[in-house]
Amino acid sequence: DENIGFTISRKTSEQIRNDVMNGSLDCGFVFGNYHIDGLGALELAEIPMRIIGPANWEQELVNCTIDELVKFSWIFMYSDCPFYDASNKVLKGRLSKLNITTRVDDEDQILNLVASGFGISIIPEETLRIPGKADNLYIHPDLGMKVTLSFIYPKRRENHQAIATVLENLS
Repeated sequence: DENIGFTISRKTSEQIRNDVMNGSLDCGFVFGNYHIDGLGALELAEIPMRIIGPANWEQELVNCTIDELVKFSWIFMYSDCPFYDASNKVLKGRLSKLNITTRVDDEDQILNLVASGFGISIIPEETLRIPGKADNLYIHPDLGMKVTLSFIYPKRRENHQAIATVLENLS
């Protein structure tokens, strides 16, 4: 019987998906809905997303509508990021109107750039609960933006003991 190894690493959801599909990872946790042939996905939770800005921009941002937020400089994720689709829903199709000055695929980099005054962005609310992560940031009121947290695995291996056990415990 083949063993399954568990590795905790910091990768984008897209990288994890690709690694699970090509067999270099046995399974993984990702943001987004992945309904792809050959890939099993268990949707675990809806994670709230929040718009953030530099703390010293609070007075400018606090009462902004979506149309007004679109006019700010944005630090944004790449289009293959699950946050991109969630953002588009809340921004009501205005992504093409955003003034995207920087594209980043790492939450810590986004937090640092926003805190430094380079622009505003979108980040998972849970990240902002980690001590020190929300320092020097303004957190905009909740706009109902969410992204799905999923556990993915190759469908051909869903009956493997380790994957079946994880699925059973997550369900």
